[in-house]
Amino acid sequence: MKFMIPLAVLMWLPMLVAAAPLTGSRPNIVLVVTDDNSFDTVGRYGGGATSPHLDRLYDQAVRLNRFHVSPTCAPSRASLMTGRQEFYSGVTHTIYGRDRMNPDQMTIAQMLKATDYTTGMFGKWHLGDAKVNRPYQRGFDEVWQHGAGGIGQFYPNSADFPANTYHDPVLLHNETPVLTQGYCTDIYFDKAIDWIKQCQASDNPFFAYIAPNAPHGPHIPPYGYDERMPGATNYEKMQANIDDNIGKIMSFLESSGLRSETLFIFYTDNGRAGQTAHGTKLKGGKGKATEGGLWVPCLVSWPGHLPQNVDRDELCGHIDWFMTFAALAGSSISSSGTQAWDGRNMLPVLCGEAKADWNQRLIIGHRARWKSGTAAASKYAECSIQNGDFKLHNHKELYDMRSDQGETSDLADQYPEVVATLQKAFDRFWDDARPFMINDTNPLAAEEIENEPFHQAYRNRFGTEDYQERMDRLAAWKKMSKGKGGQPLADFEAQNSEKK
Repeated sequence: MKFMIPLAVLMWLPMLVAAAPLTGSRPNIVLVVTDDNSFDTVGRYGGGATSPHLDRLYDQAVRLNRFHVSPTCAPSRASLMTGRQEFYSGVTHTIYGRDRMNPDQMTIAQMLKATDYTTGMFGKWHLGDAKVNRPYQRGFDEVWQHGAGGIGQFYPNSADFPANTYHDPVLLHNETPVLTQGYCTDIYFDKAIDWIKQCQASDNPFFAYIAPNAPHGPHIPPYGYDERMPGATNYEKMQANIDDNIGKIMSFLESSGLRSETLFIFYTDNGRAGQTAHGTKLKGGKGKATEGGLWVPCLVSWPGHLPQNVDRDELCGHIDWFMTFAALAGSSISSSGTQAWDGRNMLPVLCGEAKADWNQRLIIGHRARWKSGTAAASKYAECSIQNGDFKLHNHKELYDMRSDQGETSDLADQYPEVVATLQKAFDRFWDDARPFMINDTNPLAAEEIENEPFHQAYRNRFGTEDYQERMDRLAAWKKMSKGKGGQPLADFEAQNSEKK
């Protein structure tokens, strides 16, 4: 049993322990990554959210103020899992089978498991639906997940369980489909807490990756929030539910004595349109290589080990967690990338000890999502590369990231040498990453939806008759969505689910 320091005492210690070596300290890790929201999730950033629990986390955290991600869902998750830009793991889209992460790439969970961590994943995986691609085969000991990129999705080669819903969803528990009860986000956090309780019986640390599919559209909030938040949008209600769950798991960690032994991280998977960060109106949103698509909040808290209520302005991102967790775990395994655009260990940043040259690195952004077979022609389509000073957008526009994070003044004509340098660096990146885009060179043939992995799993578990009933319901959804695929309309689920 580890010696426990009361949390109230730890609040007075951060400046004493911030510079202590954390390499090999092997904390528990809880990583929460929400879906399709951004700075508007945390009230402290001024976006209007009612978020008392995230506000409290904000006040206790190291705030990474230049934290960057990929501009869409699956690519962002691939970079997190591998510590490299997503193209290196073959992920170049969110659907059509191009969201499959190369099984040969080691994941953050496999690396931690190799150092005797116990690992759990709860929510949205979105890195391939076939068994070989799923999290239970990619290093996670415990899994509760939906399929595809969202509950109820039915795209070719990217389909969830048939006619799945946000309330009482069918989830894959390891390799067994289970009909659950409750609202999806609540279920993910509850399952994570139950699993962490089991982990307490072990001497091994745990890694809990909690990735809700909320508040990604369609915006279907949990029951009961209409009365609690009259006049609020469904998106705002989903945000409030996320905040409630942050409060729930933080309260559990504190009451169980785990808070001082647990590194807690919150960020969002990609940007969102209409965001303001640190007083700057951001340009663009999800799917864009502008700051609105790439720059997101990131709060990191570990009482007694990291400083509290401090800001860090170094350039970093989701791509850095692999190497950071490896350092914390004392792992000799490193990410396979050694280029200036690959991930690195963020412990010096978190502890306020980053060297002056930290920002002499490169962060790549690319929308991808090109039509299959057109990668070469899409090389410069919605792309960016930035260092600590400048950002090149679409291979031609240059912005000063020290003074113009809103990307309002193109300085390309004033700094042609900077443009040329960043252009050459991006071309080197593309040439280096291109051979790894295996989903483009080996595309999946479109399957009949009945043959999709999660459809097969449902039919095998619940039988043909139950499956056909679900397919009839799915046919109605397709009709309502005018054949566009995707997810059910929010009002359709509201009309066809029994309100609690």
